[in-house]
Amino acid sequence: MTVRGYVLALIIFSLFLGFNQANAGTSDPADTVSGYFEASRNGDVDTMKTLIAGTFYDSQKVLLTKNKAYPEFLKKYYQGVRISIVSSSIGDLDMVAKDYPNLYKRYQRRKGDTTAAGNNDIAVVTVSRQFTDGKTSNTDFLLKKDQQGNWKIYERLLGQ
Repeated sequence: MTVRGYVLALIIFSLFLGFNQANAGTSDPADTVSGYFEASRNGDVDTMKTLIAGTFYDSQKVLLTKNKAYPEFLKKYYQGVRISIVSSSIGDLDMVAKDYPNLYKRYQRRKGDTTAAGNNDIAVVTVSRQFTDGKTSNTDFLLKKDQQGNWKIYERLLGQ
């Protein structure tokens, strides 16, 4: 293989890896959330931006796009933190209605729909973070599918 061929193969391989990383975790809501926190742990704000949308993106936009110190902050903050998915449910608007009644009103299903019918583009994922001091924090995230069918973290759910 010539040097030119080697360089071309290396460029194609790098592009392939970058494309796969940017789209990693979008086929399943839990994978998307795991990917987001793994990117957070690594200070990889470019990947984080690809996994979020909506109000969650809006709330993180300045940190992710303007704050040059944010990647290093994230690396330090998540050093030694254990992250695990507690639960993941797709289309379960009954759970959303029970735990987040105000949110449910915004995403209320049509009368006569079953829990899953027509709602397979919405999910709730609960993630647990265990910090090095032993404290644990659970957070629920609302995910929605984008136009390409990829799951995006759309909103951090706060008890209502």
